[in-house]
Amino acid sequence: MFKYDKILYDSTKWDSNYKKINKWAVTEKVHGSNFSFIYDIKSDSFKYAKRNAILEEDDDFFGYKNILDETIPKIKIIIDFLKKNFKTFQALRFLGSYLVIIGKIMKINLFKKVFIILRIYIFMLLIF
Repeated sequence: MFKYDKILYDSTKWDSNYKKINKWAVTEKVHGSNFSFIYDIKSDSFKYAKRNAILEEDDDFFGYKNILDETIPKIKIIIDFLKKNFKTFQALRFLGSYLVIIGKIMKINLFKKVFIILRIYIFMLLIF
């Protein structure tokens, strides 16, 4: 695995040629956490979860509520596609089934602004 050299905090100890570099690439590991959208097919409603628990209404897990207005309509497009194209999906509402969309949520403070980033990894269909 590639590993970057550690950057010294004291710039007087940097290599004297660093000012000659024209291009810089700044990278940073962003701390994130597992996040799931749980769509209840029977009730046509959503719940949200972290790795090991469904979030309560008053939870502010990584500021997830800030992305719902933008993200839920996109997920509903996928759900509508599944309903129209897969007859078995429509039948699942009688079985108490769930569509679970799992991803990673990150909250970044940058330039005095807060950015919530969501990366979707997998869709699962759970039948209970």
